[in-house]
Amino acid sequence: MEYISNLLNKLKPCLNVVIFLILFTLCFWIIIGTLKYTIPFIVGLVAAAILKKPTEWLINKFQIKGNLAAIISTLVFYIITVTLLILGVVFFCSEIKDLATEGYEYIYDNGGKIGILIQDSLSKFKNIDPAVIEALESNVTGYLADISNYVLDFSKGIVNYIISFISVLPYIITVIVFAILSSFIFLKKFIEKSPNRKEDNTYLKNRDYDKYIKIIIEIKDVVFKYIGTYSILIFCTFIITFIGFNIIKVPYTLLLSLTCMLLDVLPVVGMILVFLPLMIIYLFQGKYFIVIFLGILFAFIMITRNILEPKLLSSSLEISPLSVLVSIFVGLNFAGFKGMIYLIALFISFNFYKKYSNMSTEEVLNKK
Repeated sequence: MEYISNLLNKLKPCLNVVIFLILFTLCFWIIIGTLKYTIPFIVGLVAAAILKKPTEWLINKFQIKGNLAAIISTLVFYIITVTLLILGVVFFCSEIKDLATEGYEYIYDNGGKIGILIQDSLSKFKNIDPAVIEALESNVTGYLADISNYVLDFSKGIVNYIISFISVLPYIITVIVFAILSSFIFLKKFIEKSPNRKEDNTYLKNRDYDKYIKIIIEIKDVVFKYIGTYSILIFCTFIITFIGFNIIKVPYTLLLSLTCMLLDVLPVVGMILVFLPLMIIYLFQGKYFIVIFLGILFAFIMITRNILEPKLLSSSLEISPLSVLVSIFVGLNFAGFKGMIYLIALFISFNFYKKYSNMSTEEVLNKK
């Protein structure tokens, strides 16, 4: 009996991890599965968390009621956000359309010249078997035709996507309306809670339950703070790249700036995937000033990030770059974008699990 008891004590940490993984997976896929119905309320909760500080500032600065401050901050936030999204989508679709059209026209007009250039280059190698040269020419011609078809299909896909986007506009408008309403309700609840109120635990019957509630609240606070501050960082990246690309008249400025903003989320690699090809292209074109400017712009963005990141990200999720890379690669290959989000969320949650698993209920409740 003692042997079984010792064995169970040794297996208990493993069983706890298994239970944690099962519960986390069930919760995650339930949230993802019901996202179509809960998206306005999730957006409302996130927006309310973002607007909490500005709303408190309005109340203290102008001595207005909480409800009025919540209405003002919510309406201003959504008016600015929706306006920027509409302008961004219109501009983005325009650049995608121009890129697809001009890319197809370039390949169609210059496909023959590219083939002749390759043929002339291969003809200089006299020692190569003519059959090999003929096979290479055939493959290159096939690749050019495939690229042309891909570009054409891409442009058609963009048009179809725009049409489908217009068809779901009623649903999008409904989501926005309910997101605004839920944001106001959540925000009103947030500002009604006095930060100076003393906590009274005498009425609490189940302190273990309170422990888990406190852990969940801390996870929510840290995750929202991290998302908000990191969003500021990548938005700064977008603004700097957009202004810089406009100064040197780089084509498809918005498209490239958005790509830089998205790649900035990736560890290690990031924006260099955009800047390096651009610098190589302009280097071959002999535009050395633009190459130098792009190098300075990239260095400026990196320096700005290194200055702002420690100040803004005062609370870190303590995820290593390797963990993020593993989450992205394995998640995308396993279940696409959902798989990537699942693994990143799993790493975050498991960090909190390790942090609190060995703490007693009293230690968690007394932790500030």
